[in-house]
Formats: sequence, structure tokens, C-alpha cells
Amino acid sequence: TATVACSVSIGAASFPQDGRSIDALLARADRALYQAKEAGRNRVAQFQVPAPGAAAPDAQIQSPS
Repeated sequence: TATVACSVSIGAASFPQDGRSIDALLARADRALYQAKEAGRNRVAQFQVPAPGAAAPDAQIQSPS
């Protein structure tokens, strides 16, 4: 038998905190997804609304347990 390894990276955004339209939510979840991948893949990233004056939004990165 063959063994196949896979990993999952997930970007998440929450309604209504992160956006009120599907387009806004998808854009923010996509941004969080790329941050999860940049953090080493096989991660979950939750979009975080940027603090006032912040240059770019951050995602809270979580490692799988």
C-alpha cells in the first residue's frame, strides 16, 4: 500500500466582526490563509481586524495539536 501525506492550511474570517458582505469575508479569509501558509503551512489563521494606525491586518496563527 502507498502512503500519502497531506497538510491543510486554513484562513478564517468571522461574520460580522470581519466583514458584512461575502466579498469582504472571502478577501479577509484569503489574506489569513496566505499568512497561515507563510507561517509554515499546516496551520489555521483567523483574520484579525487591524488596530487603528496599523499598516496591515494580522492573522492569529494556530498550530495543529
